[in-house]
Amino acid sequence: MSLDGLKTINDIAGHEAGDIFMCKTVDKLRCAIGPGDLLARLDGAEFAIYLDQIRDIQQIHRMCRLLLDTLET
Repeated sequence: MSLDGLKTINDIAGHEAGDIFMCKTVDKLRCAIGPGDLLARLDGAEFAIYLDQIRDIQQIHRMCRLLLDTLET
């Protein structure tokens, strides 16, 4: 997944504001995923999430919806 607005935040408000945005976003994502799941920063504003207990496409859709809803709040 990618945090599309990070560059804009860095450009307008500075890298410190971008760091705060990133930390708050990561905290939200960590709360949404399960204890056996893994959230990793790949590069810049790019992240990967390993979902240990996801076994079928319906579970993937539900988790994606949960992550999007989490980030919208």
